[in-house]
Amino acid sequence: MRRYKVKKPKRYLLGVLVIVAIVALTLILLIAYNSSRTKLDIYYKDFSILTIRETLENGLLNPTSQFKIFGSPVIIGTDDMGNTYSATLSGEQLDIKLNGKSVQDIDTLYQDIYTRALYNIITKIPPSDFSTQDPKAMKNYFVEHTYYYIRENGNEYLMLKGKNSGNDTVEFWFAVRKVNGNFRITVEKIMMNGRILTSTESKVLLSKIYKKSVDTDLITAIKNSYLKDFTLSSIGDTFDKLSNARWNVKDENQNAVEFNATEVIDGQEVALTIGFKIDELGQTVVTYLLVNGKEVESTSINNYLKYLYSKYGQLNSQEELQSLIEKISKSRAPNSSKTFEQLFSETLSDLQWSISYRVKGTEVKATGILKEDNTPLSLTFLFSNNSIYLVSGSIGGNEEKAAVVLDKLNKAASTPEGTSQQTETPELDPEKVIAVVQNGTIIKSATYADNKSAFEAFLKSPKWSYDPDLDRVILTGTGKYLSKQWDFKFVFEIFFNKEPVLEYVYMNGDKVIDEVVDYIVSQIFNVDTIGANLIELVKNTIFYKDTYEEILGPTGWTLDRTSDGVVFSNKKLIVRFSVNPTGTIKVSELTYMGKDYTNQSFDILKALEDGGTIESVVGKEQPSEQTEEQPAQQKVNGATQQPTTTGSENSIPQYGQF
Repeated sequence: MRRYKVKKPKRYLLGVLVIVAIVALTLILLIAYNSSRTKLDIYYKDFSILTIRETLENGLLNPTSQFKIFGSPVIIGTDDMGNTYSATLSGEQLDIKLNGKSVQDIDTLYQDIYTRALYNIITKIPPSDFSTQDPKAMKNYFVEHTYYYIRENGNEYLMLKGKNSGNDTVEFWFAVRKVNGNFRITVEKIMMNGRILTSTESKVLLSKIYKKSVDTDLITAIKNSYLKDFTLSSIGDTFDKLSNARWNVKDENQNAVEFNATEVIDGQEVALTIGFKIDELGQTVVTYLLVNGKEVESTSINNYLKYLYSKYGQLNSQEELQSLIEKISKSRAPNSSKTFEQLFSETLSDLQWSISYRVKGTEVKATGILKEDNTPLSLTFLFSNNSIYLVSGSIGGNEEKAAVVLDKLNKAASTPEGTSQQTETPELDPEKVIAVVQNGTIIKSATYADNKSAFEAFLKSPKWSYDPDLDRVILTGTGKYLSKQWDFKFVFEIFFNKEPVLEYVYMNGDKVIDEVVDYIVSQIFNVDTIGANLIELVKNTIFYKDTYEEILGPTGWTLDRTSDGVVFSNKKLIVRFSVNPTGTIKVSELTYMGKDYTNQSFDILKALEDGGTIESVVGKEQPSEQTEEQPAQQKVNGATQQPTTTGSENSIPQYGQF
């Protein structure tokens, strides 16, 4: 058998060559593509965090890249306004076209894109310590915000600035670095309301923002933080100076810490308890304050804090003093057509101002020499809960009521003929004056929005009027107290042209004592936190030779707001007291072991006062009528006094905008 040798066709070899050529060309194209792509992986001038490619890909919307083998690479994208950008790098020259037109100021436009790129990165990637948390948390923290590119000391930052839900102005300074090709975000600095937060405060705030538990000691975190209105000294530096200072964790889950100490206030040593908490905004706040175990009203806490910071911490008291002087000076003096600035300049020389802090508020004192007779004179103003009060004064070194000092100033400002000097103050509109009282509120944090709604809900047939002679707003009507109807008259004064204060209250023509006024106001505004001094009035009232508190004991006293009475109860014995508007106190009911012995109340109380027992009296004949009502006297420091009254028409108003 013959064998034949068959040669392979040339076209087979040609196919192999084609495949090799295609592979080679692909490699060449890929190398050329990567070479073109890497041309953009350089930094533009001093912008050293992101390359040109990273800047354009992160700073533009829907970026597309065109990398050419023979030619310059191009990146095209848009912004949120729909503008189209086209960036081309020729050698080291960057060219950017905006909507097809070349841009002359490349540096400014590039910085805008660069800034947007950094912003997009930090809002997509959380800080490294919170890498597993929601990156959108930072944007959600702000109510409104903007961002800036900052170069400082050779470093680059992206700064977010805006308002949080607490209306604080907050700045976050972010640094962006690349580690192993990945972006690493760190927060280098946080400022809140112009103050740089400590590292502990920053860590706490970021933990709150990114919903991560605080990984530092809670007490240390709070002691190293600052209260919003007291930024000159930290909480720890201030409160650790108090006597017997103690800190303990109140609730770890709520980030709550309790502080206890003793302090001398108004000459008496008291126990202070203050609750601190890190809130949802990452700020340390005071949630409660107790004095000897009794809770201070939330509206008064700031007064106590100011007092403590003025003594143990730091306050910008001179700045506050200048602000308060300006408010006083521009305000119209009571019973005068002049402002305090006009009144003082006309009547006083060597006018000086001072500021001091009390637990009841901030006191500002104006002192000077009366020009007409060189008499030293002073007026003291109290600022509390955004309201201003005239509280006291002095003439010739002797303490006087503020109204007396004002009267002397007003007379000194009169012309020799006895007529007041003319001013440009416009004549008051009675309707506008009444509206100021009606639209204001003498009790803050009440259920009623204004005085009008509160008083008209309490009174029947309310009638508002303005008395031009007294320069007062008058409200009359009938209302209920002690289960009967009374004719009420409320007298309001307007302080500093805008703040209504309740000056006097009359019931059936009689001026009402302070304690009853407090209670009635608390009933009108449905505020249980005031009015309790009615209890103290009864407790300090002398029955025969001892006070009711000494006879019945210091505990078991309450207010019955349904019957407007003060009640003592030790389960077996129940005594109900009623307080007349003028201060007369009467035992309205006495029960013992469930039986009514009201008619024998005098004998029972007298027996207890003399050290006897109730059993020694029960069953005796009814006492005479003269024993049913006793004069209301108070025993203070062993002395006997009549109950407190509102005083003359010139006494200081009791209520302002608390």
